Amino acid sequence: MESFVQGHRLNDDDLVLYLYARYISSRPDETFPYTPFWIRYNVGFIHPITNNYMLIGPTERIPRYIDTGKVRPNFIIDENWNPGTYKIRWSYMATDVSSIENLTVEFEIVSAGIQQGNLAMENHADVIAVMTLTD
Repeated sequence: MESFVQGHRLNDDDLVLYLYARYISSRPDETFPYTPFWIRYNVGFIHPITNNYMLIGPTERIPRYIDTGKVRPNFIIDENWNPGTYKIRWSYMATDVSSIENLTVEFEIVSAGIQQGNLAMENHADVIAVMTLTD
C-alpha cells in the first residue's frame, strides 16, 4: 500500500492504474496497454472502527492520462485529511460496448505534523488533571 503525508500533490508515478488487454490469439500471455473508452474514480476515507467508506468530494472524478494504458488520480491530499486508510474506487469501460468494470486501490495517509486524527480510546479512563490560571 502506498503511503503519503498530508498536503502531498500526487505525481505521475503515484497511485498509477495500469490497463492491459489480451490479444485473442493462440498466445494468451500476450498483452498490450490500452486507453479505456470511459474511466472515472472517486476517493474516500475508510473509517477505522466501522470500516465504512466515507466519500470525499465528487462521486465521479476524471483521472489524468499519463500514457496509453497508464492513468492516475488527479487530486491533492489535503492538509486536513486525517491520517489513516483511504480508498480509490475506479470504474471504467474498455470499449463502448463493454460493461463497467470496478477496481479499488487503497493508500495510506500519515501525519505531516500538521494535524493528528481523532484517537478512538473506548476502553480507557479519563486522566484526572488540574489546571491553575495565573495572571
